[in-house]
Amino acid sequence: MRGDILLDTDMHVVVVLSDGPKAEGRNSGGSSSTDTKFPYIVQINTDVLNVRTGPGTNYQIHTKVTRGYKYTIVEESEGWGRLKSGSGWIDLSYTIKV
Repeated sequence: MRGDILLDTDMHVVVVLSDGPKAEGRNSGGSSSTDTKFPYIVQINTDVLNVRTGPGTNYQIHTKVTRGYKYTIVEESEGWGRLKSGSGWIDLSYTIKV
């Protein structure tokens, strides 16, 4: 079992632990990597978002995150962002930069 340390919308520290399959989100916009400086913070902009072991839907789901939580992105690959915590990758089209 792995975890991710998060900040909720009220800046409370939350630890999410998971080891099972998770629900899919829906597409709602996106971020571009053409002029991105790392690291940067994003906020989840969908009800449920999968965190995957690699940058794409062909990778295994590791955990999930929910709307309003903020994460630090340290790398991008084809529209996916790698979480600083090491928990995995998220689809940046379901996030907004903050």
